[in-house]
Amino acid sequence: MARKVFSTTMDEGLLKQLKILAVQLDRPLNDLLEEAARKLLQEKQAADPDALLFAERAAELEVDCLRAIKARIVKIEHKRAEDPVPGIGQEGDRAPGS
Repeated sequence: MARKVFSTTMDEGLLKQLKILAVQLDRPLNDLLEEAARKLLQEKQAADPDALLFAERAAELEVDCLRAIKARIVKIEHKRAEDPVPGIGQEGDRAPGS
């Protein structure tokens, strides 16, 4: 995969600890950061099924991504219609002051 240079800020103590670990492991710092980022993404994707869908779509055209989001919204709306949450989007619900 292509590599891209970027710049960010980080807690000074945390960065120092990462640099020491990189030396101890004889690995480049960016390898440790990429490994940590991959683990975080995997953890979040496991906890949120939609995260995997959006991660897959991130590499596709924006139009395709928007289509996937709209499809997911339709699924959520159908699910809510079948098993409504009290007070959310039900007939007879009125906005305050109306």
